[in-house]
Amino acid sequence: TMDKVTERFLGKRRIGTTGRGIGPTYADKINRIGIRVQDLFDEGILRQKVEGALDQKNHLLVKIYNRRAITVDETVEDLLRHAERLRPYVADTPQFLNHALDEGKTLVFEAGQATMLDVDHGTYPFVTSSACTAGGACTGSGVGPTRIDRVVAVAKAYTTRVGEG
Repeated sequence: TMDKVTERFLGKRRIGTTGRGIGPTYADKINRIGIRVQDLFDEGILRQKVEGALDQKNHLLVKIYNRRAITVDETVEDLLRHAERLRPYVADTPQFLNHALDEGKTLVFEAGQATMLDVDHGTYPFVTSSACTAGGACTGSGVGPTRIDRVVAVAKAYTTRVGEG
Protein backbone atom coordinates (compact mmCIF):
# COMPACT_ATOMS: atom_id res chain seq x y z
CA THR A 1 0.00 0.00 0.00
CA MET A 2 2.66 2.55 1.02
CA ASP A 3 4.68 1.87 -2.12
CA LYS A 4 1.78 2.49 -4.47
CA VAL A 5 0.32 5.56 -2.76
CA THR A 6 3.75 7.17 -2.44
CA GLU A 7 4.44 6.63 -6.14
CA ARG A 8 1.06 8.15 -7.06
CA PHE A 9 1.68 11.09 -4.74
CA LEU A 10 5.10 11.79 -6.27
CA GLY A 11 3.70 11.86 -9.80
CA LYS A 12 6.45 12.74 -12.28
CA ARG A 13 9.05 12.59 -9.48
CA ARG A 14 8.31 8.93 -8.77
CA ILE A 15 11.09 6.34 -8.74
CA GLY A 16 9.09 3.70 -10.59
CA THR A 17 9.05 0.82 -8.13
CA THR A 18 7.54 -2.60 -8.67
CA GLY A 19 4.87 -1.71 -6.11
CA ARG A 20 5.48 -4.88 -4.10
CA GLY A 21 6.48 -3.15 -0.85
CA ILE A 22 10.20 -3.90 -0.96
CA GLY A 23 11.26 -0.28 -0.37
CA PRO A 24 8.90 0.29 2.57
CA THR A 25 9.99 -3.03 4.09
CA TYR A 26 13.65 -2.01 3.92
CA ALA A 27 12.72 1.41 5.34
CA ASP A 28 11.05 -0.34 8.29
CA LYS A 29 14.21 -2.38 8.82
CA ILE A 30 16.45 0.70 8.78
CA ASN A 31 14.01 2.59 11.03
CA ARG A 32 14.04 -0.38 13.43
CA ILE A 33 10.28 -0.89 13.28
CA GLY A 34 10.29 -3.88 10.96
CA ILE A 35 8.47 -7.10 11.69
CA ARG A 36 10.80 -10.09 11.72
CA VAL A 37 9.87 -13.69 10.99
CA GLN A 38 10.35 -14.63 14.65
CA ASP A 39 7.68 -12.07 15.57
CA LEU A 40 5.08 -14.10 13.68
CA PHE A 41 5.26 -16.81 16.33
CA ASP A 42 4.43 -14.59 19.32
CA GLU A 43 1.05 -12.90 18.91
CA GLY A 44 1.71 -10.39 21.71
CA ILE A 45 4.98 -9.16 20.22
CA LEU A 46 3.51 -9.23 16.71
CA ARG A 47 0.53 -7.12 17.76
CA GLN A 48 2.79 -4.64 19.55
CA LYS A 49 5.02 -4.25 16.48
CA VAL A 50 2.08 -3.96 14.08
CA GLU A 51 0.50 -1.30 16.31
CA GLY A 52 3.74 0.68 16.35
CA ALA A 53 4.26 0.44 12.61
CA LEU A 54 0.66 1.23 11.72
CA ASP A 55 0.56 4.20 14.08
CA GLN A 56 3.07 5.94 11.83
CA LYS A 57 1.86 4.54 8.50
CA ASN A 58 -1.82 5.26 9.14
CA HIS A 59 -0.94 8.84 9.98
CA LEU A 60 0.62 9.17 6.51
CA LEU A 61 -2.12 7.21 4.75
CA VAL A 62 -4.98 9.22 6.25
CA LYS A 63 -3.56 12.73 6.63
CA ILE A 64 -1.18 12.96 3.68
CA TYR A 65 -2.47 10.48 1.10
CA ASN A 66 -6.20 10.71 1.96
CA ARG A 67 -6.56 6.90 2.21
CA ARG A 68 -8.30 4.73 4.76
CA ALA A 69 -6.35 3.48 7.77
CA ILE A 70 -5.14 -0.12 7.93
CA THR A 71 -6.53 -1.97 10.95
CA VAL A 72 -4.26 -3.66 13.45
CA ASP A 73 -6.58 -6.64 13.97
CA GLU A 74 -6.92 -7.35 10.25
CA THR A 75 -3.16 -7.11 9.74
CA VAL A 76 -2.29 -9.31 12.72
CA GLU A 77 -4.86 -11.94 11.67
CA ASP A 78 -3.45 -11.97 8.14
CA LEU A 79 0.12 -12.37 9.37
CA LEU A 80 -0.81 -15.10 11.86
CA ARG A 81 -2.55 -17.02 9.07
CA HIS A 82 0.80 -17.26 7.27
CA ALA A 83 2.89 -18.01 10.37
CA GLU A 84 2.25 -21.73 10.69
CA ARG A 85 2.70 -22.30 6.98
CA LEU A 86 6.13 -20.62 7.19
CA ARG A 87 7.27 -22.27 10.44
CA PRO A 88 8.84 -25.40 8.84
CA TYR A 89 11.08 -23.16 6.71
CA VAL A 90 12.38 -20.96 9.52
CA ALA A 91 15.93 -21.70 10.64
CA ASP A 92 19.10 -20.04 11.88
CA THR A 93 20.36 -19.43 8.35
CA PRO A 94 23.91 -18.24 9.17
CA GLN A 95 24.45 -21.29 11.39
CA PHE A 96 23.02 -23.63 8.75
CA LEU A 97 25.16 -22.19 5.93
CA ASN A 98 28.38 -21.97 7.94
CA HIS A 99 27.90 -25.54 9.16
CA ALA A 100 27.55 -26.67 5.53
CA LEU A 101 30.82 -24.88 4.67
CA ASP A 102 32.52 -26.48 7.69
CA GLU A 103 31.51 -29.87 6.26
CA GLY A 104 33.14 -28.99 2.92
CA LYS A 105 29.89 -28.48 1.04
CA THR A 106 29.61 -26.04 -1.84
CA LEU A 107 27.15 -23.19 -1.59
CA VAL A 108 25.80 -21.10 -4.44
CA PHE A 109 24.38 -17.66 -3.69
CA GLU A 110 22.26 -15.98 -6.31
CA ALA A 111 21.15 -12.38 -6.14
CA GLY A 112 18.59 -10.51 -8.13
CA GLN A 113 19.22 -7.15 -9.70
CA ALA A 114 22.79 -6.03 -10.43
CA THR A 115 25.54 -3.69 -9.29
CA MET A 116 24.04 -0.66 -11.03
CA LEU A 117 20.85 -1.20 -9.02
CA ASP A 118 22.74 -1.67 -5.72
CA VAL A 119 21.59 0.76 -3.03
CA ASP A 120 25.21 1.84 -2.36
CA HIS A 121 26.89 1.48 -5.76
CA GLY A 122 24.08 1.95 -8.25
CA THR A 123 22.59 4.87 -10.14
CA TYR A 124 21.00 6.45 -7.06
CA PRO A 125 18.13 7.24 -6.56
CA PHE A 126 16.99 4.76 -9.23
CA VAL A 127 18.17 1.74 -7.28
CA THR A 128 16.66 -1.18 -5.42
CA SER A 129 16.73 -1.23 -1.63
CA SER A 130 19.10 -4.16 -1.28
CA ALA A 131 22.81 -4.80 -1.61
CA CYS A 132 23.20 -6.53 -4.99
CA THR A 133 26.96 -7.05 -5.05
CA ALA A 134 28.93 -10.09 -3.90
CA GLY A 135 29.29 -8.31 -0.55
CA GLY A 136 25.51 -8.36 -0.28
CA ALA A 137 25.63 -12.15 -0.33
CA CYS A 138 27.75 -11.99 2.83
CA THR A 139 25.59 -9.51 4.71
CA GLY A 140 22.37 -11.20 3.63
CA SER A 141 23.44 -14.75 4.45
CA GLY A 142 25.68 -14.39 7.48
CA VAL A 143 28.58 -16.07 5.67
CA GLY A 144 31.76 -14.04 6.12
CA PRO A 145 33.64 -12.72 3.08
CA THR A 146 36.72 -14.84 3.83
CA ARG A 147 34.60 -17.95 3.33
CA ILE A 148 33.72 -17.05 -0.27
CA ASP A 149 36.46 -18.18 -2.62
CA ARG A 150 34.87 -17.59 -6.01
CA VAL A 151 32.46 -15.04 -7.46
CA VAL A 152 30.90 -15.40 -10.89
CA ALA A 153 29.15 -12.39 -12.38
CA VAL A 154 26.67 -12.46 -15.24
CA ALA A 155 26.19 -9.40 -17.42
CA LYS A 156 23.72 -8.38 -20.10
CA ALA A 157 24.71 -6.63 -23.30
CA TYR A 158 22.35 -3.77 -22.48
CA THR A 159 20.79 -2.30 -19.35
CA THR A 160 17.14 -2.76 -18.43
CA ARG A 161 15.28 -1.90 -15.26
CA VAL A 162 11.86 -1.41 -13.75
CA GLY A 163 10.82 2.18 -13.24
CA GLU A 164 11.96 5.65 -14.16
CA GLY A 165 15.75 5.25 -14.04
